[in-house]
Amino acid sequence: MKTILGLFTLGLVFGHLPAQATSVGGPDYQTIYYSHYDVTLQPGFNDVTNILMLETDCCTTWAFSASDYGGFGGDTDLRNPFPKNSIPPSALLIGLTQDLPGDAPGQQHVVLITNTTFASASAGVAWGAFFPNTDENALIDAILLATSGQDFDVIQPGFDVLDAFNNGDARNYDGQGSSIYFNSGDPFSVVAFSNGQVIGSGQSTLEVVTPEPATLVLLGAGLIGLGISRRRRA
Repeated sequence: MKTILGLFTLGLVFGHLPAQATSVGGPDYQTIYYSHYDVTLQPGFNDVTNILMLETDCCTTWAFSASDYGGFGGDTDLRNPFPKNSIPPSALLIGLTQDLPGDAPGQQHVVLITNTTFASASAGVAWGAFFPNTDENALIDAILLATSGQDFDVIQPGFDVLDAFNNGDARNYDGQGSSIYFNSGDPFSVVAFSNGQVIGSGQSTLEVVTPEPATLVLLGAGLIGLGISRRRRA
């Protein structure tokens, strides 16, 4: 695993050497896409940590390379370090926070970084009203396990729970096929449960990079490492 991550990191570093800003045709160039999330939390709320990404075309992935699998507080630019070779699909970020107003000390909550339509509908609504097939406490345990840094066979059950949420309740929160995902380039909201409350907001952007041919080999090593380390379903 360390070797894989090392190759991936090397690919990222060299992939950010001077590059052309737009796609250039021809077999020597390949456009790479990175997603950014400029997040602002409202004052008085604790950091959001243990952040993972749920994608509509795949599954649950490791989303961020910062310590504790990503975390933010205040005004933060979250950057997904995993490049795509096509425009990223709709996605959802999920994480944890604790000690919301009125909580007992240490009480944890699921946080959804989601589209603004769902955020508006969620105000004051209990988790189970939107997601009847997903227990919030079980999802908290799954997030903690998935981001625990243990061997993959140990954390696999956590990803199974997250994948079930991703492929079920997250795609149909209102019983009419409405989802909680958003696209790169869209605004988003940060919603904490157990009863929905918006604790932050932000704007996603899409960075488009076309590396020079000499950097593609090293970037390719990173993509290979990503392909192995990411959890994908057939």
